Amino acid sequence: MRSYSFPPDDILKLQFQLHGSRFYDLFCFGIDAEGKFDPKCSIFKGQKRAIDGALTLFDESIEIILSHIPEEIRKLIFVVNPLKLRRGESRSNFSIQVSPVASKKSTFQLKESDIDPSQAIVIADLARTFSADRVNWRLQFFREEFNGLSQKSRMNLEKNSTRTILVVDLSPDSDLDSIHRLAIRMIPELLKIDAESEIDYFAYASRAIRLEPINFSNFFINIPPRDSETLMLGTKNDPYVAMEMIVDEFRSIQNPTLAVIITNGNFHDRKWVRNILIDSQQLPIFWNFFGIGGKNWITKIFGSNGYKHLRKFAELPNVNFAELDDFASMKDWEIRNCLRKKFLEWISR
Repeated sequence: MRSYSFPPDDILKLQFQLHGSRFYDLFCFGIDAEGKFDPKCSIFKGQKRAIDGALTLFDESIEIILSHIPEEIRKLIFVVNPLKLRRGESRSNFSIQVSPVASKKSTFQLKESDIDPSQAIVIADLARTFSADRVNWRLQFFREEFNGLSQKSRMNLEKNSTRTILVVDLSPDSDLDSIHRLAIRMIPELLKIDAESEIDYFAYASRAIRLEPINFSNFFINIPPRDSETLMLGTKNDPYVAMEMIVDEFRSIQNPTLAVIITNGNFHDRKWVRNILIDSQQLPIFWNFFGIGGKNWITKIFGSNGYKHLRKFAELPNVNFAELDDFASMKDWEIRNCLRKKFLEWISR
């Protein structure tokens, strides 16, 4: 382990240099004094700039303005997640060089043999240190498996056994980047709602598939599935295939269940979706549809979008719909309100 100290007004730049054909995702998470994950001071693929410019993610580097980091943040954790090799690429040796450039320079290297392609790893942390007369920051380089983030907060529901489900639309006309950016902002709240801090996860197109559950260890990695192009789910947009799986699996479960479906709304069989929504009113399942990317070229011509049927669905007591084509301009509390408001009203019936 190597460590370096920096004064609180420094600006750091961590430069990541790869040698070889492997692809990777890079993340930085803010942790508060209680050890809880703070999404406002974290950066990843779907959120490249943190609060007040304290953190900025570029293609192969992170810039950190220490004086802009909120006082409640005590530590930043840097995580690298190796991605699967793309088709036709060979596995080659490489190292990752991390070079903070401020009052000091240093280099930390990881070899190919140090990287497990199935495991995200922590490569550094930056911690606020306190002494009698001043505050500094200590940067440490090391390697350890990433086993998730502590999340101690819990939603205070009447029924504290709530389950959560995420369903993503992988039909060919879906905007996977938007799905990623929206889901990343929703998932911390869904994990707080879920009694076990684990989200059941489904994807669909013409057919549906159940995926690895989402938790604090992997939520930033698998949304949408990194190998979504190889799942071969078909060419239609039929959410009912996933909804049928959910109804069959959760029919006998008494826990109140929040099922979030992120979709462009361009459903192939709307009547069947509505039938499932009506038939499931007697089950403890609440359906929450979030529309993104619903303005295709046809609907743009007519000055509307493809959400008319989703608005009709939301007239049912066990269904909510929120149009989030402009979610990037929304505050986090506004998105949380879309997730929780009608669901909580439904639970309290």
